[in-house]
Amino acid sequence: MEINRADSQAILAVDRNRVLAEFGIAHSVALAIGSEAEVYAIDHTTVLKLYANPVRLRYFETLRDLYASVDAQASLIRLPQILEVTCRDNLVVVLETRLAGEPFEAILPNLSDAALVQAEALYLDTVCGLHRIPLAYQPQTYLLFDDSRQSAVATQSFEAFYATLLKKKVASVSSIFNTLDPQFASRAAALVAAIRTASPAAVSLVHGDFFPGNLLMNSAADRVTGLIDFGSFTLFGNYLLDVAGAFSFYRMYHPNRRAIRASLLSRVLDRISQAAAPTFFQFVLANAILTSDLYLTDGNHLADGHFGWAAEIVAQDTYWQAAL
Repeated sequence: MEINRADSQAILAVDRNRVLAEFGIAHSVALAIGSEAEVYAIDHTTVLKLYANPVRLRYFETLRDLYASVDAQASLIRLPQILEVTCRDNLVVVLETRLAGEPFEAILPNLSDAALVQAEALYLDTVCGLHRIPLAYQPQTYLLFDDSRQSAVATQSFEAFYATLLKKKVASVSSIFNTLDPQFASRAAALVAAIRTASPAAVSLVHGDFFPGNLLMNSAADRVTGLIDFGSFTLFGNYLLDVAGAFSFYRMYHPNRRAIRASLLSRVLDRISQAAAPTFFQFVLANAILTSDLYLTDGNHLADGHFGWAAEIVAQDTYWQAAL
């Protein structure tokens, strides 16, 4: 049992060009090319998303149903709607509503210091409020995509599921982390135990990849207009998972990311209860470990930027002290 992602680098040019020609779109006008999908504008109301693995067709049907189940009037934030999911040759083709606004990540570089502080407050307020998105049904599995049903809700608490997920990942990445920190094995075991024995939390919708690229704002960055790209990392569980992700993923490749995280941390802790703080830090560490090898292409951990970021998080003694 593990969290996997699609890989947009596996999209073949011949398949892409055939689909884009069908919709009258030029490859040069991609809205975004992310790690999982290529995104193109059909018009001002609809986007076309291309995914590499047609076996994942049913995953996007599941995601379509999730979006449709959210009461747009009751939700505090707009989510997209999937209009159509089909297979074209070796691709999954998804037509999705295009929400107003631009990714916060694209707006960030042009903001004044005062505007950035305001935008960061919106960013944190939004992620801390996601647990208020109403669930129209009781999920059967904690992972949104789980064909094996190893994350079945009926047989385990969320905490037990997440601890098991983390324990498996620790086993696969401990050899490299142990070379960086001789305390890693004992700390990781304590982290797994702390998560497993925690008091059960309310189950909420967790985006799983909440970072500035997936949060839409208006051009002034003083209003949130939507949240996009639920998918491979989406699950149902403790909302603090998203808070931890939003904190640790924020400007994660910026040269001054350590100072940026330090500045953001006090504002995060102001938004959650003191009793919730240890759980928040547990998820910060767990998230770094769980995603540490997701983007490896050649097995060279130390040369991979994402693994380097994860190792930097795991090396923070203050996080471990607060978590355990």
